[in-house]
Amino acid sequence: MTETLQTSHISVKDKLALGFLKILDSNTNNFCFRTFDDVRIDGGKSRGDLTLLRKIDGTLKEALPELRSLNHKGAGVFVVVNEGGQQKSEIVKVRAVFADTDGAPLDPLLVLKPHLVVESSKGNWHVYWKVSDCPISQFSEIQSLIAEKFGTDPSVKDLPRIMRLPGFNHNKYEPYLSKITIYNPELDAYTIDSLKDGLGISRSDKKIEADIFKNFDLFAHKKEFKVEKLGSTDSKAPYPFTPENACEVFNAAKVVHPNIQTEEEFSEWGLMCANLIKLDGWPEREVEPIFDAICDLAPNADKTHNRSKFKSYKQQAENYAGNARRVASLFYEAREKGWIPETSLQNDVTDRLNLEYAWLEAEASIYRLRYRDFISIEKFNAAHANQLTFDSSNKQITVSKKWMTDPRRRQHKGIVTRPDQPEVTSDGYLNNWQGFAVEPSLGDVTPFTNLYSYMFGDEKYPLTWLGHLVQNPGIKMYPSLVIWSPEEGVGKNLFFEAVQNLFPPEHATVISQSEVEDDFSGWIPGTVFAIADEIKAARSDKVRDKLKIWSTATTLRTHDKGQPKRVVPNLLNLVFLSNHADGMHLTDTDRRFFIWEVTAKPLPQNMIDEFVKWRGENGLSYLLHYLQNIDISGFNPKGRSPITQAKVDMVEASRSDLERWCKDVVTGSISFGKEITTAEYLVNAFCHDFPNMKSPPSISYMGKTIARMGARTRKNQVRLSNGRKIRAIAILRPDYWEKKNDLAWRDEFERKTYIASEVAESASPGK
Repeated sequence: MTETLQTSHISVKDKLALGFLKILDSNTNNFCFRTFDDVRIDGGKSRGDLTLLRKIDGTLKEALPELRSLNHKGAGVFVVVNEGGQQKSEIVKVRAVFADTDGAPLDPLLVLKPHLVVESSKGNWHVYWKVSDCPISQFSEIQSLIAEKFGTDPSVKDLPRIMRLPGFNHNKYEPYLSKITIYNPELDAYTIDSLKDGLGISRSDKKIEADIFKNFDLFAHKKEFKVEKLGSTDSKAPYPFTPENACEVFNAAKVVHPNIQTEEEFSEWGLMCANLIKLDGWPEREVEPIFDAICDLAPNADKTHNRSKFKSYKQQAENYAGNARRVASLFYEAREKGWIPETSLQNDVTDRLNLEYAWLEAEASIYRLRYRDFISIEKFNAAHANQLTFDSSNKQITVSKKWMTDPRRRQHKGIVTRPDQPEVTSDGYLNNWQGFAVEPSLGDVTPFTNLYSYMFGDEKYPLTWLGHLVQNPGIKMYPSLVIWSPEEGVGKNLFFEAVQNLFPPEHATVISQSEVEDDFSGWIPGTVFAIADEIKAARSDKVRDKLKIWSTATTLRTHDKGQPKRVVPNLLNLVFLSNHADGMHLTDTDRRFFIWEVTAKPLPQNMIDEFVKWRGENGLSYLLHYLQNIDISGFNPKGRSPITQAKVDMVEASRSDLERWCKDVVTGSISFGKEITTAEYLVNAFCHDFPNMKSPPSISYMGKTIARMGARTRKNQVRLSNGRKIRAIAILRPDYWEKKNDLAWRDEFERKTYIASEVAESASPGK
């Protein structure tokens, strides 16, 4: 069986390579890999770095470190598709037949369900069909037939052909990750006969089709290939020439005119061909072979006579001003007789749209894979309203309707972010985890560790926190980091944004005050790391409440403009950066925030330059490897954050005048001469100490604040000697008073006090 990489850090790119090899041949771990310089310079000339040339035979696990290193340096990474070795004489088995579109369209190749489709570079695909019984002697012939029919790269036909291995960058120009776009592991290998029939490369009319295109420079035009919709609702709409459309006309005509015998039928066929030239703009040299081929199907065909008649039909078409016979009529008659256009096969439409969309059951919505968002059914239908196909009864419908009603429509239970699982999870969810933005590589991380020491000294907690983030990106850590400094330019953003850049933008971001205050939160799904820059939470209940939810909730409700409301797992791991001592509002009992004050002066320019240079020269790959391998044993992602002096100071700085006053009350710094009181009494006492306050606190708010500072309110009301009931509060020794009865609470409350007389008068029990 094909190997699996025994590591908890396997990336999505590694999974792409493993998945490709597993479906190519699940009975072996050994493959033949090859690398060479991929980079193009000077308008397309190969750079020609011979140090990147390698032939590696063995398992992917063994070869992976060297392949990754070479790929990072600009090498293309390839694998021999067939079994045996690197040379033609060494090949012992044909594993698959395949095509490299090289500019030709993908859709026609999907007429036969492939086992694999790999997007090797932007807009270019490799299509694979596994085969069970292909003789080595027939491999090149079959490859050539595929290239001839579909306009794919004709050079892809040698037995030891190498193809790009998914999961590695295509480096010719801008690096582009080669990735699997269609993956059908459950599909049995094809027999040669079923493959030929499915692809239409074994039909008796193959030679005729070759004759049709003998004057057409296939590969000079391949970038113009496109499949046009057939049978437009407007029968007068132009039907442009492409090789695919020429095949459709020929195949439809074989059904409608299999044996032309009458002059009426001959005229009907001839005039339609003439109108292809006059009204649809087809080149005459492309129409004549099709006309001849259909006429030649009749046993008594006279080619000279037929060609002479065709000239007269062309003249009639030029002079005719009425409703001419058009190709739409031919297609209609052919469909009535059971013909199904190849360019409108169900597999073609469904497989094509499955590359772009998926139906998600949880949201009851269509998800756009490319844009990572949802589209309404109305907009989906509008986007494809001008793309037509046919249903099983030959009724013309839009491709969107066909996809929506097709049992083969791509469909998942919902969308999740699970770094440890494949693109489709074991329980049927679409996994949007994109992996890391760089590949890990062992190297020098001195600029990073120097900057860490500059800001944190010997403190290890932030580094362990970052190690857990990278080693377990799918786990929510309850503690968040709050890093602040009185000085600007100490390196906070430089340091943490380097960590952010280890992730693609789908999984890491920087947020500001607007994201916290905004009701829209479309950035949250899929995000595992967020840097909150200068969030002012100290004076806003709304912001404080939202940050509390982000820090501890297991799920989050998200919503964005034009998107459905969703409940997603909370994967946010947060770092708050600030230049203010009271940037976060903290209480004495807070367990969510690790607070650190950077007391260093602004970062020297030489340290900045060194860090930036290191970061741009593979430093991020070194950093990823470093963080993936630091020791995080003993770290509890759900545990309490350590208490630092900076946290004690920020708790104090976060307090309002009322909170500080209440704290002094419960610690005994302000004494009323008794340990039991009421919120009303406290409000009056506070107003006495702060006579110029514009808006005194309410009795309810006073009760909540004193309780937050550590006081305890009696669960039941206490009856006083005069019969009046009060809601009593133990401001000192709450645990002691919790055990006492109502009588003890009453006696303590009614005990004579020694606070200022006007306060005592206004707060006395008799008032």
